[in-house]
Amino acid sequence: MIEYNYFDETFDSNQSNSYILSIQLSLDGFSFCVFDEIAGKYIALGNKEFPEKFQTSDFFKFFDNFIKKETWITSKFKKVNCLLDSSMYTLIPEESFEESNLKKYLEFNHSISEIDEIHYNKIDLLNTYNVFSVSSDITNYLNRYFTNINYINRQSVAISNILASNKTMSGNNVFVNLGKSVIDIIVLSNKKLVMCNSFKFKSNTDALYHILNVFDKFRLSTLLTEIYLSGRVHKESDFYQLAIQYLGKIKLNKPNQNYAYSYLFKNIEDYQFLNLINSIQCAL
Repeated sequence: MIEYNYFDETFDSNQSNSYILSIQLSLDGFSFCVFDEIAGKYIALGNKEFPEKFQTSDFFKFFDNFIKKETWITSKFKKVNCLLDSSMYTLIPEESFEESNLKKYLEFNHSISEIDEIHYNKIDLLNTYNVFSVSSDITNYLNRYFTNINYINRQSVAISNILASNKTMSGNNVFVNLGKSVIDIIVLSNKKLVMCNSFKFKSNTDALYHILNVFDKFRLSTLLTEIYLSGRVHKESDFYQLAIQYLGKIKLNKPNQNYAYSYLFKNIEDYQFLNLINSIQCAL
């Protein structure tokens, strides 16, 4: 992905108490966006790619240096969201959810380390909780710079936005977010969530295999079913060129269009930052 660092001329760190900051963390890279609540407008977006074999300790060094150069990021924002690119999550229906059982829910599908904290987001439109882990190394570090951080798992944003934005959809629809080594696949059938899962992959062929396997499992037509792509993809990418050979109705998924965007956003492939941008508007 291309690295960006765009700020609208209306951005003023002295007005940060009316701004919402969302940051997205992974060992692949670091991204941020800023939303001006008074203007109802996205006014900043940045992205930094990390090299292979990047470790948590490397991120701390990077962020320390980032803050020295970009002092605005430690301003007092109205709200700070931290979007986590972790696949350590599990969905629990509201009627089965008990806060005292968070660890049990997550341990059913994942191995949790001793330094992991367990958080959750409520997805109101699904009457479901997303339970996920966050390394305490990360939370302790970020608490040095931010107060009252709202930790959000990327799938909480994806599901909330898909359900909110596609109320008029009918039939089957597939939503795919492509990361550097993980692919998220969500399936809606007649506006109901029937699948949400994440798969590791090493090649474009692997990623496509996971998609086609989902199509086969749910007996979806590769010619007629609409599939919406986001993440590390664009029309000239190798993955996209491979996918269009097997899937007939591919679209690049766009962020929520009910808000204004700085003219600088025309210079970016916004679907590559879909969850980051949409995280600001999700009630999580």
